[in-house]
Amino acid sequence: MALNSATFSAATINIGNKISLPDFCAKLRELGLPSSNSWAKTIGQLQDIIDSPKANPTDLANLEILVAWTCEYLASFSKAICIYELGVHAHPYIPSLGQAILAGLIKAGVRQNYPAGEFPALAGKIECGTIIEQFFIRSVTHTKDIFSVVITTVAEYYVREKISVTAADSQAVAKLSDYSEIIGVRKVAYEHVDVIRFSHGVTGSGIVSAEIMLDISRPGATALNQDEISKRFKKYDSLVNTALTTAIPGVKLPAPMNFFPAMDRIYNSKDGNVCELGFATTLGGSVKKEKMKRNTADLRVETWHAGGRNAIASAAIPDTIDIYRLSVSWKITMSDDQPILSVPGSFKALSTGDVRHALILGCTEKASFDFAFSRLLAFAK
Repeated sequence: MALNSATFSAATINIGNKISLPDFCAKLRELGLPSSNSWAKTIGQLQDIIDSPKANPTDLANLEILVAWTCEYLASFSKAICIYELGVHAHPYIPSLGQAILAGLIKAGVRQNYPAGEFPALAGKIECGTIIEQFFIRSVTHTKDIFSVVITTVAEYYVREKISVTAADSQAVAKLSDYSEIIGVRKVAYEHVDVIRFSHGVTGSGIVSAEIMLDISRPGATALNQDEISKRFKKYDSLVNTALTTAIPGVKLPAPMNFFPAMDRIYNSKDGNVCELGFATTLGGSVKKEKMKRNTADLRVETWHAGGRNAIASAAIPDTIDIYRLSVSWKITMSDDQPILSVPGSFKALSTGDVRHALILGCTEKASFDFAFSRLLAFAK
């Protein structure tokens, strides 16, 4: 469908809920489109272009590129990944399997009548409040080997905020007279953009896999914690299992791929830059967490870390390290992004040898996300 004023407005009016203004303006500068230091002015300038009867065809074409990039951003940014190998028995032809899964998702209660417009349109504050905990199919794409469904859902979070107390506030509410600042807690409805994907041959020759990629952003500067991520995966596991049962009777999601072994493989390779590490010394029993100031710096060659590693290896009683958490980043040629792959284990993982999801962060477009995902598979298999 050709981009028009109404669809462009719907695609951008609430985009500030999910995309940072600096990221958005960087893309605008790349496309030669106007930008500003405020969302309202930036979106207004772009809307003026598409509303103008004398709009430059190049600008209109770049607005279409911008909307397509917005779709990629929402589907790629800050994702937690679980991969489930279904095996060769599932179905050799992914589009047919995908259509059956789609019917199963609808049967499981995932809706199609999203109230705010076509993807990448997002719901506003009032609309979000009316669709909490509902799941909506927003976009479906497929090739011979991959069938992908974008789903959005709204969850509620409590947000803590500092509130300055003015003299007028103190006069109006006597109990505030001794305070200059208070902490307020409010409930916020926040929309997640998630992806369910079925692939053939991605994890191995002839293997059909399911990949659940969950949005781990939330209101404020922090990401979802491990418990919140686990709860979101449980909801999607239930949805996908219902869909699978409809599509292929008797088939359910197996345990997701274990990414724990990937950490040693990444650390012992020369791939990327290890920018975060959680580990324990095997014999000494000390537990340490190290993080580089810049994600593009490599902890493996940092003087303190490398010196310590060499020292314990050459000690009278040699020691080694056991890794339970690792993040690695890359500078890549196909994108300006610097994607980060994280295997977010806890100290407990040293005894269980088990980390069932990974994080891919820092991606604003499909090329960088696909690169990080391919590196995850390369070290996990």
